[in-house]
Amino acid sequence: MNRMRNRLLLGLSLLSTGLLAGAFGYGAANLVPTFNSVPLDMRLDFHTELMKMNGITMQGQWRSRGSAPSPRPP
Repeated sequence: MNRMRNRLLLGLSLLSTGLLAGAFGYGAANLVPTFNSVPLDMRLDFHTELMKMNGITMQGQWRSRGSAPSPRPP
């Protein structure tokens, strides 16, 4: 029973590590060259809008876990 649990945990850790490495590899291979070919003002406009949407999503996740970050000082 204990050995099976260890093998399951090892498998899950290898899977999550591989997925994370794959995400970084994808970003390095595809996203970075794409960002270099897009004009800077267009890229900044896109990132600004993306962060506005991500801000709402992240706040909802933090609140659902009960660990909302403290607000930034003005």
